Amino acid sequence: MLRSVIVRPGLFSRMLAVGIMLALLPAAVMAQPLNRPSDAKGWSDLVHKRYQNIKTMHAAFEQTITHKESGIEEHRTGDLYFKKPFLARWVSNQPYPELLVVEEKFLWQFFPEEELALKFKVENIDDQSEFLSVLTGRAPLADKFKIVPKDEIEGVKSLQLLPYSPSPSLVEATIWVDMESGIILRLLFTDFYSNLNDISFVNQELDIKLDNSLFKFNVPPGVVVEDYTK
Repeated sequence: MLRSVIVRPGLFSRMLAVGIMLALLPAAVMAQPLNRPSDAKGWSDLVHKRYQNIKTMHAAFEQTITHKESGIEEHRTGDLYFKKPFLARWVSNQPYPELLVVEEKFLWQFFPEEELALKFKVENIDDQSEFLSVLTGRAPLADKFKIVPKDEIEGVKSLQLLPYSPSPSLVEATIWVDMESGIILRLLFTDFYSNLNDISFVNQELDIKLDNSLFKFNVPPGVVVEDYTK
């Protein structure tokens, strides 16, 4: 499990964002109107079935991280790429560049302006996120979360997700679903300290061709590597 080895803030919040997004994006597969679920189990089954059909995806994102104690907000934009079984590339463009790459065995976090790269084992993050078992198709949402259907406003349904095994990084999540297309428009999750991670996704592309080289990190010359795989 990743504990003290995480020396940079935001790594696990990004992994949770990747996990949530990929666990829920499959709803976008359906172009025709959906049979709207009437209960929590229906929503869980819908999400699970959609995910099983997805092979690759790309989406642009807008992210706001709110720090409860200081009230400071961080605003970021970028792109997320994913390829089954679990290859991911999370690129933050603004306000400063940052890269997160999930390879087959290793996870890299790269800070270009600092010429610094952090290296972790993928297996070390497996049991940290309840969402990872969902995103790999091993479990429906209802296996890991209590699902509470909430408001419906102008055809958008919000669902509250309460983990059966809360962690410091995740005590609650909310997702917003377009009820006609099944597309996930937004997600919000809260950690133990009431910090918020609010992410909206746009321009979603599913089952597009993505070369495996996109999910390979090559250390640039002059970059210092902090290796936590030992």
